[in-house]
Amino acid sequence: MKKILCSIMFTMCAIFGGLSLASNAHALSCNADNKCGTGYSPVIDEDGNCNCVNIFGGDDVDAIGDNIGLKGTTMPQIVGNIVKVILGLFGIVATVIIVTGGIKWMLSQGDTQKIDAAKKIMIAGAIGMVLVVSGYAITSFLVNSLMKVVGA
Repeated sequence: MKKILCSIMFTMCAIFGGLSLASNAHALSCNADNKCGTGYSPVIDEDGNCNCVNIFGGDDVDAIGDNIGLKGTTMPQIVGNIVKVILGLFGIVATVIIVTGGIKWMLSQGDTQKIDAAKKIMIAGAIGMVLVVSGYAITSFLVNSLMKVVGA
């Protein structure tokens, strides 16, 4: 069971770490060949000028991003925030497990079997907390190192 849990945590860290390296598409003006950057398509207006339009909805996408507070936020930042929230939730769960073990220990009334069971619960919660913190640290280190290497 521990191996499965460790492999799941490692896989999630690898997936979210890899997703956080995704690049953001930037708006570019049409070049001499009337071509635009990734995520934009060229549109020629009545005056013959080339304008790059977002292929996912034009100005509506920018307006939605502005309304929900994501305008100017890159994809790595969004994924990083999602990872932080998920790891935060895992940390809360681990804390609840530790507190539950402590309550069971206090209510054991000296019964050694109940105390041992409570200790096992608290140890499991502590291991979960260590996994969450180390997962965040490893992912953060790898992403920062890779971003320095690629010059982003």
